Amino acid sequence: MARKKKNEQLFADYFEEWIDTYKVGAVRDVTLKKYRMTNRTLRQLAPTLKISQLDRRTYQRIINDYALTHEKQTTMDFHHQVKGCIMDLFHEGQIERDPTYKAVIKGKTPAPKKKKWLNVDEAKRLVNSLNFSQEINMDWFVVIALKTGLRFSELLALTPDDFDFRSNTLNVNKTWSYKTSNGCFDLTKNKSSIRKIAIDWQI
Repeated sequence: MARKKKNEQLFADYFEEWIDTYKVGAVRDVTLKKYRMTNRTLRQLAPTLKISQLDRRTYQRIINDYALTHEKQTTMDFHHQVKGCIMDLFHEGQIERDPTYKAVIKGKTPAPKKKKWLNVDEAKRLVNSLNFSQEINMDWFVVIALKTGLRFSELLALTPDDFDFRSNTLNVNKTWSYKTSNGCFDLTKNKSSIRKIAIDWQI
């Protein structure tokens, strides 16, 4: 009888509980926000869906509806987050079959990609336009970005202790959580992101 009651729970409610149980404190804040956003989207796409109603066709409809307004990669990310929760339901025996089995991932036509890099000539022109005064300013921030290719959050987290001018290296061991309201130091994206980078200071 208890199992029947559990199966009648709204899937979006269960997904929220699943986030609180397995993701809070285990993933970075930015990742947790993505899970919360996925939960809100589930409530919009399937507000009355119960766990007992989860099947392949129902799940595929959710994916299809999401894909109408999102590109394929974003739809894939959404699918992976929801599937993680559903697989726990499956392994707990609360659903008899995996409704995500052979799910077809679709997506709207990708928008034209904006150029996100500079060629050599453009980089040189940018550097020539910068003002490298003795005082720290944003122009130094720009040239460090050009020289290192660091992620924006890694650049924001740099402190004087991270610079080793004897060996001309830069220690990358943290990020700055700029998407939060207060901002704070945070972990790098993964362990391999902790690294030393050689710096060529020639302008």
